[in-house]
Amino acid sequence: MNQEGFEAGKKQLKYHTKNPIYNYLVNGFNSTVKSYFENVKDIEKPKRILEIGVGEGQITELCLSVFPDATFIAADIAKGILDVAQENLSAYSDRVSFEVQDITKLTFDDNSFDMVICCEVLEHVPGPRVGMAELSRVLKPGGHAVLSVPNEPLWRVLNMARGYYWKDFGNTPGHVNHWSTSAFRKDIVDHNFMVIKTARPLPWSMFLCRMDQ
Repeated sequence: MNQEGFEAGKKQLKYHTKNPIYNYLVNGFNSTVKSYFENVKDIEKPKRILEIGVGEGQITELCLSVFPDATFIAADIAKGILDVAQENLSAYSDRVSFEVQDITKLTFDDNSFDMVICCEVLEHVPGPRVGMAELSRVLKPGGHAVLSVPNEPLWRVLNMARGYYWKDFGNTPGHVNHWSTSAFRKDIVDHNFMVIKTARPLPWSMFLCRMDQ
């Protein structure tokens, strides 16, 4: 998978922007993610968690706050972004390890994790079904997954409303896959994920899933 193309869609440090509208949208995203973590906590307390596409580490920090006894592997294909996350999460260095990983060829053993998190990654991945298969492979039977992608029809409209990417009809650089909520749900179900909850925090599609036993 091409790292340069992936980083093209991640140039903006979206969790630390001063744009009030964007902050409002990101806060809605974060609230949904945290509610999913709380849902998982009511069922089990995962001990080993993997996040693919850690970005700046914002979701990682939310997860660590809900699961204080878990150990965490924060992975990203983009070394520069991973360095930002490591700096932002330096207070958690005893619980988090950082690794450069490609979602299409993860180096972990089968059934390695109690929970996997993959938010805002698969839209960047050529051959995303390979990435989904890898997430399914490393997640233990009965384990949970939090998955999200942009709701692309809405995402593009909002980009164009902000004056972005008009020549590409609102497509963010680096987005090579374009799902509606229903289309993404079908793809993840095809990879043995059982959908527990579906949410649409504007303008994303987010799923809480459990791996079939």
